[in-house]
Amino acid sequence: MPGFPQVLWAVAEAWQTHRAEAVEQAHRLTELLREDALPEPARKAPVGPHLLDEAWTWQSHSFDPQWGGFGEAPKFPHALDQRLLLRRFRRFGHQAALDMVRRSLDRMAAGGIFDHLGGGFHRYSTDAAWLVPHFEKMLYDNAMLALCYLEAWEVTRSAYYAGVARQTLDYILRDLADPAGSFYSSEDADSEGGEGRFYLWDPSEIRALLPPEELELFGKVYAVTVLGQLDGGGVLHLIEPFEAAAERLGVDSQQLDAQLARCRKCLWEARSRRPRPGKDDKVLVAWNGLAIEALAQAGKLLGEPRYIEAAQRAAQFMLAELRTPEGGLWHTWRRGKAGIPGLLDDYAALANGLIALHEATGEVRWLDEAAALADQILARFADPARGGFFLAEADRPGLLVRKKDMLDSATPSGGGLATAALLRLGKQPGREHYLHAAQTALAAATPWIEYAPMGMSQFLLALDASI
Repeated sequence: MPGFPQVLWAVAEAWQTHRAEAVEQAHRLTELLREDALPEPARKAPVGPHLLDEAWTWQSHSFDPQWGGFGEAPKFPHALDQRLLLRRFRRFGHQAALDMVRRSLDRMAAGGIFDHLGGGFHRYSTDAAWLVPHFEKMLYDNAMLALCYLEAWEVTRSAYYAGVARQTLDYILRDLADPAGSFYSSEDADSEGGEGRFYLWDPSEIRALLPPEELELFGKVYAVTVLGQLDGGGVLHLIEPFEAAAERLGVDSQQLDAQLARCRKCLWEARSRRPRPGKDDKVLVAWNGLAIEALAQAGKLLGEPRYIEAAQRAAQFMLAELRTPEGGLWHTWRRGKAGIPGLLDDYAALANGLIALHEATGEVRWLDEAAALADQILARFADPARGGFFLAEADRPGLLVRKKDMLDSATPSGGGLATAALLRLGKQPGREHYLHAAQTALAAATPWIEYAPMGMSQFLLALDASI
């Protein structure tokens, strides 16, 4: 196989000696790429609960019965899949689905992937037991996981799940909030030249900080595991899921948490004096939309207005600073400057956040703003020939191939988010016309769901809401 320098020389020679043939070949390749990027036209496939059953089959096969979650290390939280399991329990009363969620959420909140002092989740675990994370913290992960724990609290009424959701959202409000109301993208993994050093502990540090009686209780619930790949200490984690620890100690879990809060506060204050990881201070509309939805839901479900107020500030910032004169959206904002045309997931995630704000406050203005974004989605991104939505607008400069955003990645698919927003709007009186576009998008997504249900959880959540 030729090396890259040889390829470049060959391209240069072809351009000099056979330019017309090279241009023709480039056009042919471009057309092939464009055809390959388009899914098959929506077929008359049934859209119904059987697709949820197919997803359940995949989930049950890939579930880790010991530590929860899906697949092997490195392990990601998969908040969308956890929420889909919760929906299955609600719809069908499927106890196994709820058991899987509880195993996953308990183990994640017990492990080192959760920051037991500052709240919030790290990006993923390097091991199957959720013990040693990659220490980066992302806005989207924490927004989606907060919503997941809130929905688990709704089903189980576990005060512990509500507490994890609060700690996660409080982390966002404390450490990722821009003074103007929006939210930054992430915090780095590294500080002081090494990964995770801000978060690591030597057991001797903890012994020096806590009084003997508090240290004794702390040591019955928490542990620090020092592993060879970590330079600078070990990861703080629970010995076992919190409610199991309370049962072992014979105390009420809320009482135990209140006692341990003093220990955590002492350690957190000591940790706060360390050099912090760097912060990615760009503001992304899609990720802020996810945060707005989680905050609005928390305010409504937990009865805490401060979360709704934070969601409103962020929403007002998005609509004031990241909306174009034509009613579209910019993709990003940083230090007073917005830029890059918005993508489908920017419009769709923000629309869902605004709908959640309407549900939390009853204020019609948020629903009207969400409908305005839905109209923009239909005008800019809809595919009238095949159904569904493109990721980018047709006239985006330099766009070689116009792809559809069908599969979830680290964040929900734009197509799934758009479908969910249209369904939610279509259930409102006088806005039923949005339902047709949503149903067409679901029909277009059906072959994808049948082929790869584990990558289509956002679409499946929308499907569940449509039935």
